[in-house]
Amino acid sequence: MARRTGWGGSLPVDDADAAKRIIDATRVLIETTGSTVTLTDVTKALQVTRQTVYRYYPGIDALLQAVALDIGSRLADQLVRDVGDITEPSEAIVELMACTIERVRGDRAVMYLLTTANTADFSGGITDDISQEFAVAMLRRLEVDWAAAGLDDAGLRELSSWLLLIIDAFVSSAREPLATGPGLRSYLRTWLAPAIDALVLPATDEAAPSRPGGVISARASAKRRSAR
Repeated sequence: MARRTGWGGSLPVDDADAAKRIIDATRVLIETTGSTVTLTDVTKALQVTRQTVYRYYPGIDALLQAVALDIGSRLADQLVRDVGDITEPSEAIVELMACTIERVRGDRAVMYLLTTANTADFSGGITDDISQEFAVAMLRRLEVDWAAAGLDDAGLRELSSWLLLIIDAFVSSAREPLATGPGLRSYLRTWLAPAIDALVLPATDEAAPSRPGGVISARASAKRRSAR
């Protein structure tokens, strides 16, 4: 159970509540300061001791990791709602990418974790292993039938890796962002959608087997289709 002292006079109801309040306080600090957040900052904000925080997170690395996972979970739910019931692969990817870029660039905490946070054991980044797993899970939550489109698990991992690199270029660039809203979606339809269309099987290909080997096999299949 949480310690019965501190917490600004409002004690957590249980350990889960305590852990959540530590995460929430850390995120608020990131959003309001935009600078490096320390355990001391968190303890002062919550009016607890370092030992209290250590009961739930062994250090700032673990705490930042927990904050990143919490943000990722919330972001995933938002993106699922954003994309809605789009089932066509390239259009779903265009909308997913546009919404992701807009939300990430507009979220100070996310930008801090991806571009600024860097400790001994935590280095935020769009292309790290956690982001990779998040991206694959995100693709699977869409209404797209990836198996019917010819993409197996390996193909989805390759696709997610490529999409993460694109997102990374958008959010880490020091240049002014490209157009948002309809302009961003038009840009992605011009340059991204054709690649997705070439990657997936046509809807008219019935009972098409999933392609092992991801992108390489996809390109080979596309060439065979164009030769018909």
